[in-house]
Amino acid sequence: MSGFNKKEYMKKYNREHREKYREYNKKNYYDNAISRKKYAKEYRDSHVIERRLNKAFRKSIGVWNRGNRTAQTRRWLVTHRKQKCAHGYIERALKKGTLIKPERCENCNTKTAYLEAHHDDYSKPLEVRWLCRKKCHQLI
Repeated sequence: MSGFNKKEYMKKYNREHREKYREYNKKNYYDNAISRKKYAKEYRDSHVIERRLNKAFRKSIGVWNRGNRTAQTRRWLVTHRKQKCAHGYIERALKKGTLIKPERCENCNTKTAYLEAHHDDYSKPLEVRWLCRKKCHQLI
């Protein structure tokens, strides 16, 4: 005696009642078309002001669009090649374990999770001072 297989039963039921589902979905779709369009219009109208405000705000603080931002990043990479290479050396050394990030800032000796590697000389990429992000690194 074979047991009841719900998955097979549902497949068979759906095949037999496919037309019924199609008719129901089509009717439901067309019945709700007007309300969907009305909701979409209300949503767009209510968010137009917000979008305009956001655009004005971005302009006022000088945030550029993505195209200019990537060009700006590219220019920075060209002019600051040594810095970028030094940052890469630090990242790889931390991943490999050849360089270990301390728990305390070298300048003020506070214990913090937010330490940044500060290069005094970019030609020596692995010689860094670990400074806290908030106080010490901003002072230098």
